[in-house]
Amino acid sequence: MCLVMRIKCFVWVLLASLLFQFFSAEAQIANPFKLRYHAEQNGGIVYVSNSIVSCENCDAVNEVPPAGKGYNNLYEMRFIDVDSSPETFNSSSADLNLPDCSSVTFAGLYWGGSLSAATPRLKERNKIKLKLPASDAYLDLEADEVWKDQCFKDITSLVTSNAHVNGTFFTANVVVDAGVTNVCGGWTIVVVYKQELMPLRNLSVFDGLAQITVNSGQSFNISGFSTPPVGPVDMEFGFVAYEGDRNVAGDYLAINEKKIFDNAHAANNTFNSSITHHGSVVSTRNPAYNNTLGYDASIIRLNNKDYQYLGNGATVAPIVLRSNEEWYSVGVLTAAIDVYNPSFVFSHQYRLLNPADTTLKAGEGIELEYDLKNTGNDKSTATVFSDAIPDIMEYVPGSLMINDGSGSWTALSETEGDDQGEYLEEEKRVRVHVGTGYNTIQGGSVMPGGIVKIRYRARMRCEGFDTRRSPGAFSKNAVLQYAGNFNAGLRAEVLSAPAASSGHCIGRGPMVIPYEVSSAPPEDNSLTLYCPVNVADLDLPEGYSLYREEDVGFEYPLTMVKAETANYKAHRVCPTGCELSFNIRVNGASIAITAQPAPRKIVEGKSAEFSVATSGPDVKYQWQEDRGHDSWVDIPGATDRVLTLRNVPLSKNRSRYRALVSNPCGQELVSYAVLLNVVESEEGTLFVPNAFKPNSAVDELTRFVVKGRKMSRWQMRVYNKWDQLIWETNRLNPDGSPAEAWDGKIGGQDAPQDIYLWAISAVFCDGSEWQGMSFNQAPPKKTGIVYLIR
Repeated sequence: MCLVMRIKCFVWVLLASLLFQFFSAEAQIANPFKLRYHAEQNGGIVYVSNSIVSCENCDAVNEVPPAGKGYNNLYEMRFIDVDSSPETFNSSSADLNLPDCSSVTFAGLYWGGSLSAATPRLKERNKIKLKLPASDAYLDLEADEVWKDQCFKDITSLVTSNAHVNGTFFTANVVVDAGVTNVCGGWTIVVVYKQELMPLRNLSVFDGLAQITVNSGQSFNISGFSTPPVGPVDMEFGFVAYEGDRNVAGDYLAINEKKIFDNAHAANNTFNSSITHHGSVVSTRNPAYNNTLGYDASIIRLNNKDYQYLGNGATVAPIVLRSNEEWYSVGVLTAAIDVYNPSFVFSHQYRLLNPADTTLKAGEGIELEYDLKNTGNDKSTATVFSDAIPDIMEYVPGSLMINDGSGSWTALSETEGDDQGEYLEEEKRVRVHVGTGYNTIQGGSVMPGGIVKIRYRARMRCEGFDTRRSPGAFSKNAVLQYAGNFNAGLRAEVLSAPAASSGHCIGRGPMVIPYEVSSAPPEDNSLTLYCPVNVADLDLPEGYSLYREEDVGFEYPLTMVKAETANYKAHRVCPTGCELSFNIRVNGASIAITAQPAPRKIVEGKSAEFSVATSGPDVKYQWQEDRGHDSWVDIPGATDRVLTLRNVPLSKNRSRYRALVSNPCGQELVSYAVLLNVVESEEGTLFVPNAFKPNSAVDELTRFVVKGRKMSRWQMRVYNKWDQLIWETNRLNPDGSPAEAWDGKIGGQDAPQDIYLWAISAVFCDGSEWQGMSFNQAPPKKTGIVYLIR
């Protein structure tokens, strides 16, 4: 049997709340169960699962459940390893195949199995490798929570962000015992998903660790749901188990004292080493063994036609876990129970009434259609459709219609109180009381599966709206409000979403309707002109012409606008007959120098920069230099707003510069002439060589010569490697350069070839202190070494 104490590990995912009541002192909860995830949504729960150890070349793996007698006590269990990766010591895979248009809302990875003090890599049992569909590489994961024999990792974000949700998942390096008998192990990804066209369900996941021993069990209730008051009661329960031996009976899960079973599970042997879904072995695995020898992961659809598990109107499910012949551990349980509520798929779509258009134009019409379908299992009550019309649009009278699903459309009145439809002009809102039994005040009921379609028309206004809110497109949703029937406390509101089309799913978000920005008049604006321009260059919206303000009949369109202050009007006639116009004020202007260049004073060898600032477009610049007596010449290439002179020599002292400014209209301005003062550099320098050779043919290399200038005082000392002073100087030449150099002698005798140390301190004429020498970009130092080469 799997685990040291023949424990059977069982994974649940449950709905709502658990109230555990032990009926045997031998049953215990090592780690109390807690709600891992819960949602009430259209959709379901599936497992992606496989074992990680099995027998080698045995026939037991082919035994189709519930038949067979093979179990892990009979075989030496070996690691399964289906990939060719050198980084894995075990691996297996399984596929996820969600229905079209599904989205994952939770994905939890559980792994575990037989462990002992002698388990190899025991300290790494909280680690696992996971390869997502269509991926080439494994991800290294670490558990969010660890129980005695089971680990958990929330991988929801990994699954939902992957380019492919459906496909093959690989897991590897699951730490469990192998190479001996009586061991097991495996992994399961519990996937909770949403699919709008599926029934509304309570979907829950609980996990923990409970131990069930021989002749013991646990009982508890799950609640928080309501089964239908009439008709079928549909539900699914799922579990994952370690050590569900095929040959040992007497272990079961019961609801309302009725044992669960299906084609793959006998009522008296629920946990039987199989991975199944709705009574069939899951074949989309590698390897796809029929007998997983101690590992279970199954979802059972209960046969509840006789209401033995749960009847109509039930709100509590009594659960019993029991074992008569073996021990096992419970880790996770899942439950999906149909909720008795109405639930709507509410979609929108539109079509332009001018089939030649792809965008809406001023004065043109649009037809909006909304489809609603009750996908729940209860009828709705007080069902009301409501849709606000944007300011950019206006309602087309007589266009409101309804289709109750029979295929025929019925016109509705817009007058409040006449029938189920109305247009509320002050609110600019269409409202329809939907369903059977409606009245002029309250909406009616839509039965499960019932379909209602509503449509009306609107047109884009010619003027009077603000395009700045959403230039080029506007967005909107309709609203559906309804209440429950059996669940009278339910009050729901749903926004419409994009309708499904061929090859596409029902979308999310508002209806987005593009329109031509040019079809709506822009706000009044103004222009500043420095030169006369052609009207064609003003970039007016398409279809607009420009007229003088006094041309109220728009008879004389202009082709040219002078750079003079005046008022104009832009006007167009739309193909639909709408007339649109807006005002333009033209302000005449001239270029100007707004900031003059300033004189500069620099040290020889440095750079000087002059700049000028101007107002007006298309300004051109040309910098000039005075060659003497106002003899100005252009500086080649100096055509930017900023003039930069680099490495300026002392000979440029007292030079003058100015900028010529112009535009294409012939306007010209000259900046102030500014003076450049260049002064002699007072900067001191000091350089220390790192080697010298007294017998060199180059005189400069025969002594340790330190080069410098403009020093006011200095001191240099030379030491041997025993830190003995052998030579020093502080003498300077009149120009501030060192007056002496070491000739490589000590006491008149040639010093041996060796490394010698130097230390220098110096102050320059400007008062600054020498910071030291820097070699190979290291920080400067006032000490260093010199090589004496013989």
